[in-house]
Amino acid sequence: MTEIVEETVFIPQISNTNQIHQQSHNNQHLKEFILWFVLLVCLLLLAGPFAHHLSYSVPTVKTRTIARHVFSEERALDYLINLTQYGSRVRNTRGNFDARDYLILQIKRICSMNKRHIQCELDLQNFTDSQHNQLQNILVRVSNSINKSQNI
Repeated sequence: MTEIVEETVFIPQISNTNQIHQQSHNNQHLKEFILWFVLLVCLLLLAGPFAHHLSYSVPTVKTRTIARHVFSEERALDYLINLTQYGSRVRNTRGNFDARDYLILQIKRICSMNKRHIQCELDLQNFTDSQHNQLQNILVRVSNSINKSQNI
């Protein structure tokens, strides 16, 4: 007996293969987009409470009535207002000299209020250059005499 075997082979057409490849490629892009979107949402869900926590962990503004040895934002603003009241502080102008005198006075006042173990050294360095006279640097060195004696 002879059997006749009939075999059917389907040969895909080139255009059909390109369409299948294009569709799988588009699906891959969609999956990547969804993955990135989910990651972004997760990041926002984690960063939101963290930012909220940080916004409430900022210290409150300290008033001028707190102890003198503690930094006060309101007192610092007072110093800034007093310093800027002299107007423009261009070299060799009245405003520049008044601001310098105000700074020196405040530095001396602050250093005199400190406890004995804090030492302040005020150094005024006068110099001139080829264009300007009477230039002055104000240097303040603050040191702790207790730590200095322990280090020796």
